[in-house]
Amino acid sequence: MAVIEISFDPLLRLGELSVRWQTIGVTVALLAALAVAALMAPDISSQRPFFRRGPRDLRPRFPEAPVIAPNGEVLSAWPLRLDDMVLIIAAIVPGAVVGGRLVHALAFWDAYAANPGQIFNPSVGALSLTGAILGGLFSGSYVCRLIGAPARRWMDAAAVPLLLAIALGKLSQFLGGSGQGLPFDGPWAVAFGGGGPWVSTNPDLASHPSQIYEGIWALIGIPVVLRLAGPRRRPLRVNTRVAWADRSAPEGWLFVLGLSWFLVGRVLIGFTWRDDATVGPLNGEQVIALIVLVGAQLYFRGRTRRRGLRSIVST
Repeated sequence: MAVIEISFDPLLRLGELSVRWQTIGVTVALLAALAVAALMAPDISSQRPFFRRGPRDLRPRFPEAPVIAPNGEVLSAWPLRLDDMVLIIAAIVPGAVVGGRLVHALAFWDAYAANPGQIFNPSVGALSLTGAILGGLFSGSYVCRLIGAPARRWMDAAAVPLLLAIALGKLSQFLGGSGQGLPFDGPWAVAFGGGGPWVSTNPDLASHPSQIYEGIWALIGIPVVLRLAGPRRRPLRVNTRVAWADRSAPEGWLFVLGLSWFLVGRVLIGFTWRDDATVGPLNGEQVIALIVLVGAQLYFRGRTRRRGLRSIVST
């Protein structure tokens, strides 16, 4: 049996301090995603000649209304603002934690049914990535509504950074031996040795590198969803370095495409996980991913159809 044997110290040791390489990789993934998101939302105070330098405009914003620039030009929508991004990210974090925990408990309800109070014990179980994305989406959208920021444009701005963070984060799991799948005897089966400490149970068992599958799937998804979202938007609304990520599809559609690609990957790659089946051949995370996938498609298509009808009526 051909097995790729991995044996290295998963800890970066700096004197008495030790940090997992996986933690460093996840941190780099988040920073890279935030950098791309920041380029998708250039500060309006620097966008001359449309916006003059001076005191910040504190008047209420209405994302659906046209915006009149100081030079008299009518802009189609409010530009994204970096200061808004800070508030939205701050709101996403608690939503992601709560959503990730609730979906994890739902996916593994058999383990929590006898003692539901363990759901609130952070030392037991983990967070669901699907739930974290959903929870962050709801809390971030709520704050967008509070501050008058264009939620669907922010969703589109987050599509590529989200896939990038998932890809690099999943690949970083390999550095800690976590996310290993079912036993596997194929030529790319992976086993971790050398004592670790590794995260996965039975790391020395040759298994599917499921974390690598998910990382590669997310990376492939970036050009795929951009292609499906149409040509680049004109005129340019973002930093020129990320012009390739601003597409002409209806607002919100790029995010739905990115989310759908992620969910399809969860369903397909979920067959290689070590989780027990709960509904037929599907495990709990796969079932939830399918439900969210169908719901997202129906919701967005329904919203798009209703907005189209309102446009026809208004004209």
